[in-house]
Amino acid sequence: MYYHLLLNARAGQRWKEAIDGAQKYGMTKARISLAPSSRSDKSGECASSNPFLDKDCSQLDLAHWQAADRAIGYMNDHAFGADLILFWRKSETSGAIRAADDRYLRYAIARCAAFPNVMWCVVNEWNYSTIPHGEWNHYGQLVRDEDPWSREGEFLRAHSIHQQTRPDWNFTGETWPSHAILQLGVRNRGASTRIGDEWVASGKCGKRFRHGDEWGNHSIVRNWTGRYQVVNDEYGYIGEPQDDSEPKQPDGSFVRMSRDKHRHVMWGIAVGGGYGAAGDKNDYGSDGRPYVRANWHDTPEYGDIKRLIDFFTRGNIEYWRMAPHNEMVTRGERVYVLAEPGRQYVVYAAAGGEFSLELPGGRFSASRYDPRTGETIRLADVEGPTTASSKLPDFQDCIIQLTNIHPR
Repeated sequence: MYYHLLLNARAGQRWKEAIDGAQKYGMTKARISLAPSSRSDKSGECASSNPFLDKDCSQLDLAHWQAADRAIGYMNDHAFGADLILFWRKSETSGAIRAADDRYLRYAIARCAAFPNVMWCVVNEWNYSTIPHGEWNHYGQLVRDEDPWSREGEFLRAHSIHQQTRPDWNFTGETWPSHAILQLGVRNRGASTRIGDEWVASGKCGKRFRHGDEWGNHSIVRNWTGRYQVVNDEYGYIGEPQDDSEPKQPDGSFVRMSRDKHRHVMWGIAVGGGYGAAGDKNDYGSDGRPYVRANWHDTPEYGDIKRLIDFFTRGNIEYWRMAPHNEMVTRGERVYVLAEPGRQYVVYAAAGGEFSLELPGGRFSASRYDPRTGETIRLADVEGPTTASSKLPDFQDCIIQLTNIHPR
């Protein structure tokens, strides 16, 4: 996430390093606000930039759009996705405002849709506006209808909408989104199954998931249908200074989100069959926070991300054929399964220790992967049907991979 990268690009600063650094660790997209308005840390030469120079949205700020062209074009040249957030904050609506918004969206489509790396996100955290669900459907459908790459052909452009911290996808059943976007991180409120407004129903003090793998996996599995991808686009920032899922310290201060918890979250997401977006919230003084400012800083968590990506892309897992199958687990604490039943399995044991799962008939090769080091250890083959059991070091997360040697 580099929310205000366009401010950085307009000022001619170090935004390219941020894209290059993310790509070095295997990441493939950046979430960017196309209408960032102002920089929250107030640092840098360019403190504000908008698509328009006037409140009526009738006069374009061409320098803003030229900065967007440079940024999107650079990412496209490097095979890197530009996930454009079309509205950042929005609370007013009227006939005149909708007309201005429609003009803005049509201009954004006309200018940016030629870039094949562009993805659309209608707004950031739509629930925090006073604009109703149906109005956001209007904007989402307009983009779907008028972007040629979104309305024609089998492979549609990625297009969705971001929402508040909650485990239920609010646009199930709508035809315009290509995928579901969730936000479930350190301020989560637990495993509710209600379909209504869970923020109102549970309140901020509702029960929370304590462990990152729990909320990471739940955010995907809760919304899994097999019809579209599920993405937790705000699963918990690197260096998050306020981890609401942990008890406060004796002096009443919050603890930071730990590296281990960050790793647990993203593996929980991955073995749920989902995707996620990372962001660095560490404060680097005059350099700001990278998730907003888009100035690159290396962190150990990026190595953990690279090892996760390497695991799934090294060529011996067809993860796109797999789905969450936690029901296979018969014993164990915080154990999650991604599987193509009968053929291939990835088991994530977030707390280590002992676990068991039911396997069908067949002979399965087995290996153990260490997400902290990237080391793979070959294990003895497993003959099914059986209840396969494994004992891992306590409190150390591990991955077990099982592959049918002679699949049907």
